Amino acid sequence: MAGILGRWGDGSEKTLALDVIEMLSRHADQTLGGLSVWLEIRSYPAVLFVTGYGLGLVRSRRWSDLHDLLAAPIQKRNDRGIERTVEKLFLGCWPGGNNDYWKNLDGFERRKTALSDHLCGLFQNWSNSFVGASLDVERLYENWEILSSLAYLEAAGIGDIDAALAQGSSNGWVWFPIGRSAWHEDMREQILESLLSDPTKSELLEAGFAKRDQNFLSKSVSNYRRLAGRMRW
Repeated sequence: MAGILGRWGDGSEKTLALDVIEMLSRHADQTLGGLSVWLEIRSYPAVLFVTGYGLGLVRSRRWSDLHDLLAAPIQKRNDRGIERTVEKLFLGCWPGGNNDYWKNLDGFERRKTALSDHLCGLFQNWSNSFVGASLDVERLYENWEILSSLAYLEAAGIGDIDAALAQGSSNGWVWFPIGRSAWHEDMREQILESLLSDPTKSELLEAGFAKRDQNFLSKSVSNYRRLAGRMRW
Protein backbone atom coordinates (compact mmCIF):
# COMPACT_ATOMS: atom_id res chain seq x y z
CA MET A 1 0.00 0.00 0.00
CA ALA A 2 2.82 2.42 0.85
CA GLY A 3 4.56 1.66 -2.43
CA ILE A 4 1.38 2.27 -4.41
CA LEU A 5 0.90 5.62 -2.66
CA GLY A 6 4.44 6.63 -3.57
CA ARG A 7 4.27 5.36 -7.14
CA TRP A 8 0.92 6.79 -8.19
CA GLY A 9 0.16 9.47 -5.62
CA ASP A 10 -0.02 13.13 -6.56
CA GLY A 11 1.23 14.63 -3.33
CA SER A 12 -2.17 14.80 -1.68
CA GLU A 13 -1.41 11.50 0.07
CA LYS A 14 1.81 12.77 1.66
CA THR A 15 0.20 14.03 4.87
CA LEU A 16 -1.54 10.70 5.33
CA ALA A 17 1.69 8.78 4.72
CA LEU A 18 3.62 10.88 7.24
CA ASP A 19 0.81 10.49 9.77
CA VAL A 20 0.98 6.70 9.42
CA ILE A 21 4.76 6.76 9.90
CA GLU A 22 4.43 8.94 12.99
CA MET A 23 1.71 6.69 14.43
CA LEU A 24 3.71 3.50 13.87
CA SER A 25 6.84 5.10 15.30
CA ARG A 26 5.07 6.43 18.41
CA HIS A 27 3.49 3.04 19.04
CA ALA A 28 6.90 1.39 18.79
CA ASP A 29 8.40 3.86 21.26
CA GLN A 30 5.95 3.02 24.02
CA THR A 31 7.80 1.63 27.01
CA LEU A 32 7.05 -2.05 27.53
CA GLY A 33 8.78 -4.86 29.36
CA GLY A 34 10.43 -7.79 27.68
CA LEU A 35 13.50 -8.97 25.84
CA SER A 36 15.60 -6.04 24.58
CA VAL A 37 15.85 -7.27 21.01
CA TRP A 38 12.06 -7.52 20.68
CA LEU A 39 11.63 -4.04 22.11
CA GLU A 40 14.21 -2.60 19.76
CA ILE A 41 12.71 -4.02 16.58
CA ARG A 42 9.23 -2.69 17.34
CA SER A 43 9.87 0.10 14.80
CA TYR A 44 10.10 -2.49 12.00
CA PRO A 45 6.58 -1.75 10.64
CA ALA A 46 7.46 1.95 10.43
CA VAL A 47 10.72 1.08 8.65
CA LEU A 48 8.79 -1.05 6.15
CA PHE A 49 6.30 1.73 5.47
CA VAL A 50 9.03 4.35 4.97
CA THR A 51 10.93 2.00 2.65
CA GLY A 52 7.87 1.07 0.59
CA TYR A 53 6.72 4.67 0.22
CA GLY A 54 10.26 5.78 -0.58
CA LEU A 55 10.69 3.12 -3.27
CA GLY A 56 7.44 4.21 -4.89
CA LEU A 57 8.61 7.83 -4.88
CA VAL A 58 11.95 6.90 -6.44
CA ARG A 59 10.17 4.81 -9.08
CA SER A 60 8.03 7.78 -10.09
CA ARG A 61 10.92 10.26 -9.75
CA ARG A 62 8.93 12.33 -7.26
CA TRP A 63 12.12 13.86 -5.91
CA SER A 64 10.55 16.71 -3.95
CA ASP A 65 8.15 14.40 -2.12
CA LEU A 66 11.01 11.97 -1.49
CA HIS A 67 13.09 14.69 0.12
CA ASP A 68 10.10 15.81 2.17
CA LEU A 69 9.70 12.23 3.42
CA LEU A 70 13.35 11.91 4.47
CA ALA A 71 13.46 15.37 6.06
CA ALA A 72 10.07 15.14 7.78
CA PRO A 73 10.27 15.86 11.53
CA ILE A 74 9.44 12.94 13.78
CA GLN A 75 9.40 12.55 17.55
CA LYS A 76 12.54 11.09 19.11
CA ARG A 77 12.28 8.13 21.42
CA ASN A 78 11.06 9.02 24.92
CA ASP A 79 9.88 12.44 23.68
CA ARG A 80 13.41 13.82 23.69
CA GLY A 81 12.86 16.26 20.87
CA ILE A 82 12.54 16.07 17.11
CA GLU A 83 14.72 14.46 14.43
CA ARG A 84 14.36 13.79 10.73
CA THR A 85 12.71 10.59 9.53
CA VAL A 86 15.95 9.53 7.83
CA GLU A 87 17.73 9.90 11.18
CA LYS A 88 15.26 7.66 12.99
CA LEU A 89 13.98 5.00 10.60
CA PHE A 90 16.70 4.37 8.01
CA LEU A 91 19.02 1.34 8.13
CA GLY A 92 21.12 1.32 11.31
CA CYS A 93 19.66 4.56 12.68
CA TRP A 94 16.85 2.78 14.55
CA PRO A 95 17.60 0.50 17.51
CA GLY A 96 16.42 -2.56 15.61
CA GLY A 97 18.88 -1.81 12.80
CA ASN A 98 21.66 -3.67 14.60
CA ASN A 99 23.15 -5.87 11.87
CA ASP A 100 23.66 -8.77 14.29
CA TYR A 101 19.90 -9.02 14.84
CA TRP A 102 19.25 -9.59 11.15
CA LYS A 103 22.02 -12.16 10.83
CA ASN A 104 19.66 -14.47 12.72
CA LEU A 105 17.50 -14.76 9.60
CA ASP A 106 17.99 -18.03 7.77
CA GLY A 107 20.78 -17.66 5.21
CA PHE A 108 21.92 -14.25 6.51
CA GLU A 109 24.42 -15.46 9.09
CA ARG A 110 27.46 -14.18 7.16
CA ARG A 111 25.91 -11.05 5.64
CA LYS A 112 27.76 -7.80 6.29
CA THR A 113 24.66 -5.75 5.45
CA ALA A 114 22.00 -8.17 6.67
CA LEU A 115 19.19 -5.64 7.21
CA SER A 116 19.81 -3.93 3.87
CA ASP A 117 19.94 -7.29 2.07
CA HIS A 118 16.77 -8.44 3.83
CA LEU A 119 14.82 -5.33 2.84
CA CYS A 120 16.07 -5.51 -0.74
CA GLY A 121 14.97 -9.13 -1.05
CA LEU A 122 11.66 -8.45 0.65
CA PHE A 123 10.70 -5.68 -1.74
CA GLN A 124 11.79 -7.69 -4.74
CA ASN A 125 8.90 -9.97 -3.78
CA TRP A 126 6.46 -7.20 -2.82
CA SER A 127 7.05 -4.55 -5.45
CA ASN A 128 5.37 -5.87 -8.62
CA SER A 129 2.18 -3.97 -7.77
CA PHE A 130 3.91 -0.59 -7.93
CA VAL A 131 7.24 -1.14 -9.70
CA GLY A 132 6.48 -3.41 -12.64
CA ALA A 133 7.87 -6.84 -13.38
CA SER A 134 10.45 -5.63 -15.91
CA LEU A 135 12.28 -3.13 -13.69
CA ASP A 136 15.53 -3.96 -11.87
CA VAL A 137 14.23 -3.82 -8.30
CA GLU A 138 17.71 -4.30 -6.85
CA ARG A 139 18.89 -1.14 -8.59
CA LEU A 140 15.75 0.72 -7.53
CA TYR A 141 16.32 -0.33 -3.92
CA GLU A 142 19.98 0.73 -3.91
CA ASN A 143 19.00 4.03 -5.55
CA TRP A 144 16.64 4.60 -2.62
CA GLU A 145 19.36 3.79 -0.10
CA ILE A 146 21.94 6.05 -1.73
CA LEU A 147 19.55 9.01 -1.93
CA SER A 148 18.57 8.46 1.71
CA SER A 149 22.22 8.39 2.77
CA LEU A 150 22.90 11.61 0.87
CA ALA A 151 19.88 13.22 2.56
CA TYR A 152 21.26 12.09 5.93
CA LEU A 153 24.51 13.93 5.16
CA GLU A 154 22.62 17.21 4.81
CA ALA A 155 22.90 17.57 8.59
CA ALA A 156 26.64 18.11 8.13
CA GLY A 157 28.22 21.37 7.13
CA ILE A 158 30.31 21.57 3.98
CA GLY A 159 33.27 22.54 6.17
CA ASP A 160 32.85 19.30 8.12
CA ILE A 161 32.95 17.26 4.92
CA ASP A 162 35.94 19.23 3.58
CA ALA A 163 37.84 18.64 6.83
CA ALA A 164 37.05 14.93 6.79
CA LEU A 165 38.05 14.42 3.16
CA ALA A 166 41.32 16.28 3.78
CA GLN A 167 42.35 13.63 6.30
CA GLY A 168 42.91 10.96 3.66
CA SER A 169 41.22 7.67 2.95
CA SER A 170 42.09 5.88 6.20
CA ASN A 171 39.63 7.78 8.39
CA GLY A 172 38.53 10.80 6.37
CA TRP A 173 34.76 10.80 6.08
CA VAL A 174 31.65 12.08 7.78
CA TRP A 175 29.68 9.03 8.95
CA PHE A 176 26.28 8.18 7.50
CA PRO A 177 24.20 4.98 7.39
CA ILE A 178 25.16 2.87 4.39
CA GLY A 179 23.72 -0.37 3.09
CA ARG A 180 24.57 -2.93 0.44
CA SER A 181 26.03 -0.33 -1.94
CA ALA A 182 29.09 -0.37 0.33
CA TRP A 183 30.18 -3.61 -1.30
CA HIS A 184 28.11 -3.57 -4.50
CA GLU A 185 30.56 -1.26 -6.23
CA ASP A 186 29.48 -1.64 -9.86
CA MET A 187 25.86 -0.86 -9.08
CA ARG A 188 26.84 1.96 -6.74
CA GLU A 189 28.92 3.71 -9.35
CA GLN A 190 26.22 3.38 -12.00
CA ILE A 191 23.71 4.99 -9.67
CA LEU A 192 26.03 7.78 -8.52
CA GLU A 193 26.96 8.64 -12.10
CA SER A 194 23.26 8.78 -12.96
CA LEU A 195 22.50 11.04 -10.00
CA LEU A 196 25.31 13.41 -10.99
CA SER A 197 24.14 13.67 -14.59
CA ASP A 198 21.49 16.03 -15.85
CA PRO A 199 18.56 16.20 -15.85
CA THR A 200 18.52 14.09 -12.66
CA LYS A 201 21.11 16.21 -10.85
CA SER A 202 19.22 19.43 -11.52
CA GLU A 203 15.93 17.83 -10.50
CA LEU A 204 17.39 16.57 -7.21
CA LEU A 205 18.90 19.95 -6.35
CA GLU A 206 15.64 21.70 -7.14
CA ALA A 207 13.84 19.21 -4.89
CA GLY A 208 16.05 20.18 -1.94
CA PHE A 209 18.71 17.46 -1.94
CA ALA A 210 22.22 18.56 -0.95
CA LYS A 211 20.80 21.85 0.35
CA ARG A 212 20.22 22.82 -3.30
CA ASP A 213 23.99 23.30 -3.59
CA GLN A 214 25.82 21.58 -6.45
CA ASN A 215 29.14 21.84 -4.62
CA PHE A 216 27.67 20.23 -1.50
CA LEU A 217 26.24 17.41 -3.65
CA SER A 218 29.60 16.76 -5.28
CA LYS A 219 31.41 16.64 -1.93
CA SER A 220 28.68 14.49 -0.38
CA VAL A 221 29.17 11.97 -3.17
CA SER A 222 32.94 12.05 -2.61
CA ASN A 223 32.30 11.40 1.08
CA TYR A 224 29.94 8.55 0.13
CA ARG A 225 32.56 6.94 -2.07
CA ARG A 226 35.20 7.36 0.62
CA LEU A 227 33.22 5.50 3.29
CA ALA A 228 31.97 2.86 0.85
CA GLY A 229 35.52 2.25 -0.31
CA ARG A 230 36.58 1.53 3.26
CA MET A 231 33.78 -1.02 3.70
CA ARG A 232 34.58 -3.38 0.85
CA TRP A 233 34.57 -7.08 1.71
